[in-house]
Amino acid sequence: MFKKLPLVTKLVLAIGLVLMIGLGAGSLVISVKSGADTDELSFKVGEELGKYHAAVVERRLNEAMNISRFMGTTVLSMKQQGVVDRDKLSQWLRSLLVANPKLLGVWVGMEPNALDGRDKDFVNAPTGDATGRFIPYWNRVGDKINYQPLSNYEGSGADGFYYNEPKRQKREVIVEPYTYLVAGKNVLMVSLVVPIMEDGKFIGVAGVDIANDEIWNELKVAKPFETGSVFLISNGGAWAAYSNPDHLGKPIMETNQRLKDALPAIREGRTFAHYSVSASLKTEVKQLFVPVVVGSTGTPWSILVNLPINRIEVPKQELTTFIAVGAVLLSTGLLLALWLTSRLVVGQPLRRIVATIGALTAGRRDVEVGDRDRADEIGAINKALQLFKENAGRVAEMEEQRRLDEQRAAELRKQELARMADRFEGTVGGVVANVAQQAEMIRTDSEGLSAIAEQTNAQAAAVASAADVASSNVQTVAAAAEELAHSIEEINQRIAASSRMANDAVGEVEKTNGTVAGLAEAAQKIGDVVNLIQSIAGQTNLLALNATIEAARAGEAGKGFAVVAQEVKNLASQTAKATEEIAAQIAEIQSVSGSAVGAIQAIGRTILGISETVTAVAAAAEEQGAATREISRNVQQAAAGTREVSSNIEGVTRAASETGSMASQARAAADTLSHQSAQLRSEVQRFVATIREG
Repeated sequence: MFKKLPLVTKLVLAIGLVLMIGLGAGSLVISVKSGADTDELSFKVGEELGKYHAAVVERRLNEAMNISRFMGTTVLSMKQQGVVDRDKLSQWLRSLLVANPKLLGVWVGMEPNALDGRDKDFVNAPTGDATGRFIPYWNRVGDKINYQPLSNYEGSGADGFYYNEPKRQKREVIVEPYTYLVAGKNVLMVSLVVPIMEDGKFIGVAGVDIANDEIWNELKVAKPFETGSVFLISNGGAWAAYSNPDHLGKPIMETNQRLKDALPAIREGRTFAHYSVSASLKTEVKQLFVPVVVGSTGTPWSILVNLPINRIEVPKQELTTFIAVGAVLLSTGLLLALWLTSRLVVGQPLRRIVATIGALTAGRRDVEVGDRDRADEIGAINKALQLFKENAGRVAEMEEQRRLDEQRAAELRKQELARMADRFEGTVGGVVANVAQQAEMIRTDSEGLSAIAEQTNAQAAAVASAADVASSNVQTVAAAAEELAHSIEEINQRIAASSRMANDAVGEVEKTNGTVAGLAEAAQKIGDVVNLIQSIAGQTNLLALNATIEAARAGEAGKGFAVVAQEVKNLASQTAKATEEIAAQIAEIQSVSGSAVGAIQAIGRTILGISETVTAVAAAAEEQGAATREISRNVQQAAAGTREVSSNIEGVTRAASETGSMASQARAAADTLSHQSAQLRSEVQRFVATIREG
């Protein structure tokens, strides 16, 4: 749908959409910010209004407290100066009430005999009661000023609070709203009381009364945001000024439980704010509590300002509506201006461009291209159209020239084709004839080749049969040669073992020969030792003989020595005999050893001869093995050759078969080629005829 719309409409819609989104977002931001600012401003206005009424009430109450102070100071001054006249003092109090029409009453209450010490003189006097104390109370009922003595001043609880509390605290007191009998009528009032102190001693009180209605008359005219309200709350949390008289003097929580959140701030003299539902307005409100400080009582009261949210929202809603309407009107005006501007600046020039393009497309080169002097895109398009128009004329001329060139080229091409047909017919015709002739020759040659292949195949089969027989014989010889080579190899191994054994025997003979030689040498050494022993035995025998002779010469003294000498001689004789036997044995050993050495040497020479013979046999066997292995290798090569011959014969047979097959294929190809050359000759004739026809 959007694609079918005109460009101007698309442009206006796109820009309008962006514009409306931007204006909507901006309006929303402005509305939210303005609403927040409006709320903040409204709350500040409400707070200022609360401060204003708090100041008004505070000033009113402090003025009343000042009157109380003035009364107390005057009474104390008259007492101290000794000029107390109870009647004149009472009349002075009346004059104060007359001079301050907003006061409900003025009064003084003295302790017993505290004023002039004459209470007994004024028992039941007009200025006192049965106690004679000075307790005048002047009050206002309508336009009349009435007098009555104070009552319940010694009472406990709320009845005597106005007197007993200042006495107890010895400081200024603002009494919570209470009901007092005035001229026979209960009146709700507020009292501001000042203690009269003399040298730090309490001697009485001075106070003024303000009717709660009087305070409410000043506050009820205040209408924040037309429907709001302003009330006064005491320090104890009771209504001191309220729209419903039935709630005056009663706790505020009886009206709205949510007001209990404000009690700590009221008692501490702090500003407080929260949202609640007003019982009097029956709507959501923002409640502001502004402290009211009265003298030095230390019990601040509070002004309650109810700001109706629905009325605070009115300026914000009006501002939001104004912004929304303004945004819509602004968007509409801008869209209308944009649409008109787009039609004039873009739409009409584009329509002229479209008309010009249509004329140029239709071939009208006399059309005028306007708006070329513009510096924007429209001017650039028109300049491009003018260039297109000029190029279109040149293109038409070029097209005409091309048509003439193509016509001349066609005539030339037709002539050239005729010449080419002649040349082609002569050339290709000769080639086709030559191909046919060659095909016939190939067919003839292939038939001869087929016959040769068949003959070769038969001869190859005969050769293959003979080669198979030769190969079988060679394989048999090769197997025998292989077995002979294995036998010779085994003989060689056994001869080698015999040679090793002969060598070992020669070595053992040599070792035995050395041992026997060592034995003969040892026997020789033993013979030498035996000879030495024989010599020693001979000498020992001589020594024993000499000892015997000497013993004989000694007589009895030498008998024992003669016995020993005889024993030594016997031992020497035995030793000589033993050594002779040993010498004989050693001589025998030497003789045998000599014979053994000779025999062993003969055995060694025999074994050495055997070893040399075995070595010679081993060498001959090795040569025989080598020859046998050479024979086996040659036989194996011959077997391989016969196998290769058989394989080659098989290759020749396959080649002969393939040659026969290829010859058959060549003959078939030659037949096909002859047939196709005939077809080619026919096609060439048709092609040449077509070319000549042009």
